[in-house]
Amino acid sequence: MKKILFLLFLVTFLHLNSSYPGAIDEFFAAENVPEEVQFNYFGAGAIMAERPYTGVDDDIIPIPLINAQYQRVYIDYNTLGFIIGENDYLRASVIAKPRLMGYEADDSNDLAGMEDREWSVDGGLGFVAKQDYFTTKANFVTDTLGEHKGHEATVVVSTELFKGILVPRCGAKWQSKDLIDYYYGVEPNEVRVNRPAYAGDDAINYTAGTQIRIPFLEKWVAVLDVEYEHLDDIIKESPIVNQDSTMRYAGGIVYKF
Repeated sequence: MKKILFLLFLVTFLHLNSSYPGAIDEFFAAENVPEEVQFNYFGAGAIMAERPYTGVDDDIIPIPLINAQYQRVYIDYNTLGFIIGENDYLRASVIAKPRLMGYEADDSNDLAGMEDREWSVDGGLGFVAKQDYFTTKANFVTDTLGEHKGHEATVVVSTELFKGILVPRCGAKWQSKDLIDYYYGVEPNEVRVNRPAYAGDDAINYTAGTQIRIPFLEKWVAVLDVEYEHLDDIIKESPIVNQDSTMRYAGGIVYKF
């Protein structure tokens, strides 16, 4: 992970420095940050997310839909960030975001005897790069609350079609062994006749989704979002998992400022 981060920083800085003199200084100066609170949109919605665990019902979670910024601090949906560098093409931030994974043993008879797996808050680095018609987002985060003690790296590429009404995307998600073990593993004290011990390994999931934005009443927008996630074999082989993929559906209404 450290080598990946080092190479990413190195390539980024070399590109910035070769673009024009003083690029790195301008990048870290982030001169275009707003001096007052700037709301881009504000609203509310809900997510229905499949959980891959055997016998566990889908989650339905109400969510705020907020995009706002004050100087270098911003909130974008479920991510709180602090901008460490920004220009017209790239933004780099320190980020924090909730990890709404896990379960309670009484969520399903099939999980009886398991210890609860708790949600957490991940923190790390986030990058947004814009070039021509595509936007690339990359995050590198680690557990900050000591729950799963793991790491995750994600890369998502998206594009806007029909003046931003349709936004398809695809991506990949690497999750470390510690994260996989915590959320999908079975410890020796959790073994049952039909549930052997299980210790996972690093995993890579692949995602594809799209967002539809339907404007109405001048400044209001209805947002619909669908995402498919293909689970790595490491996850599918867990004795407490009975799906090879998950779906997530989200919807809401926002006011654009």
